[in-house]
Amino acid sequence: MARPLKVAPERFAEIVDGFIAHCEESGEIPSDWALIKYAKSQGADISPGTLDRYYMALNGTMSTRDGDGKERDLSAYKPFGEALKKIVTYRQHWATTATIDQPKLAGHTAFVLKQPRWGGWSDKQEQFQDIRIDVKLRFDEGK
Repeated sequence: MARPLKVAPERFAEIVDGFIAHCEESGEIPSDWALIKYAKSQGADISPGTLDRYYMALNGTMSTRDGDGKERDLSAYKPFGEALKKIVTYRQHWATTATIDQPKLAGHTAFVLKQPRWGGWSDKQEQFQDIRIDVKLRFDEGK
């Protein structure tokens, strides 16, 4: 049986909107830690583990194993995805804007934007394909 949700998806969406406004007004970095801290100030006690489960459901993971090895259904966390998409998009905007204002941060920004919760960008698109190579060896000289 699934645990009861600590926060309803609609309430979480309100918290995310408030968090983004708070970051824009205060200049606070929109990190997961800051989000958890802000949510707590709004009366929503969201743990880092709960936030992880929200992200797992957003990325398509529908079950996970708890520390005791029991499988846990994550489908109840799927509705939190839209609010998380807003955070990821805001983080991309925030990091890009910071680089425009301070070009020396470009390396830092590139690193940050590669993190899954900040956009998951990739420097290059890798393509994988099967390659077949036929090799013929001749040993007709007797050596």
